[in-house]
Amino acid sequence: MDSVPYDFVVSLMRVKLSNWHGILKDCELLGANYGTVASEMAKRLLWCTVDIPGILSRSPLSDQEAFSSAPRLWKGESREIVEVSSLSEADNLHYFSVYAEELIIDASDLEDKELSLRRFRSLMHTFRFAAFRELVFEDFQPDPLNRNFDRYFLAPSLTSFFNRVVLQYQEDASFKKLLLMFVDGMKIEFFSLKNSRATYDKRFVAPEWLQEALAILFFQPQFSNLELLEWSGWTNGFVDRLVSRWLKSPETVPKRSKSIDFTYRYVFLKPDLLSRYAFRRIRRQNREYGRIHPASTRRFDRAHPTEVKRRLIAKVYAGNGKESDLDIDFCRKATNMHLKFAFNEGEKAHYLKGLKGSFLTMKWKGRTYICGVLLLFLAYLFVLPLLFLYFVFLVHILFDAFCNAMFR
Repeated sequence: MDSVPYDFVVSLMRVKLSNWHGILKDCELLGANYGTVASEMAKRLLWCTVDIPGILSRSPLSDQEAFSSAPRLWKGESREIVEVSSLSEADNLHYFSVYAEELIIDASDLEDKELSLRRFRSLMHTFRFAAFRELVFEDFQPDPLNRNFDRYFLAPSLTSFFNRVVLQYQEDASFKKLLLMFVDGMKIEFFSLKNSRATYDKRFVAPEWLQEALAILFFQPQFSNLELLEWSGWTNGFVDRLVSRWLKSPETVPKRSKSIDFTYRYVFLKPDLLSRYAFRRIRRQNREYGRIHPASTRRFDRAHPTEVKRRLIAKVYAGNGKESDLDIDFCRKATNMHLKFAFNEGEKAHYLKGLKGSFLTMKWKGRTYICGVLLLFLAYLFVLPLLFLYFVFLVHILFDAFCNAMFR
């Protein structure tokens, strides 16, 4: 450690912490002062948020016209507000988040804004090397004029600047155009699709074009995480499509780990991802769980049949789960799943291959078999008496008919 330049270690930790979630605790465990440097770096990383009225304009805006709110800066770990006279003085800019209020803006939307359009574009340039560059668009109002987006963007590099996007789904041509522009740009690393009032019905099924676009995005080489936590029903079939491709055509899947978060709960006697693909329960000793209590999380594993470096890791979350719960009972309490398409090389790949797991499917089939026998027993318990009564009634009718015929 003494022979490694300190600036190099700082740069290494900055890159390593670019994932942030789940990485900081692992970095803090590193020896030779690497853990200390990681902790110091995490305390210095800055987050910035800006509000803008929209990304399209009905009429041309001048560069000097007020457009966005003033940037708000704080330390990512402690949430402490930071005051700087100029953003050029702020080091360690890590997370830049832009909240767009609507798709198209009017002149009335600019009344309370503080930063000019020119300064907002300068802000984007300042944050061009931030690890997270996020656009949040949760109140998507469609464009009734169905205009050409390229000519109306307030920031020309909008679809290539952001690497994280949060969009609210709308059954509208303008939503489809915007989403496909982000997919075609191949810059997105994280994408979250939010629900809307029009599609909150559990019976809603995402159109084929949307599922195809999400699948294309998921398997792009730069992409890392897809979030579908506000949906139910159609997401199970969509995830099954991803897993099926991963199993049958692994050469079409990039050599990079990626994950999907989606709503999950096991429903009795219905097809299930974990049992269909024979996942195993993995218990890992001496493992840091961070903020999540061990009882509320279970990890299941599925190795690729032909490639050692690839495997599926499913983390199932159930807030009211118990350590004593059988896997099937735990999954019936679950709310969501984090499914990771893992790709590991070298010693880690062989270590994961050597993990011993209990076969979840045996418990699943065993419980299903017991329940089936129980249902059969209950059926016999109620049906047999009815059959006996019916037989007695039939004999009684036949006996009466015989007696009447004999005594005539």
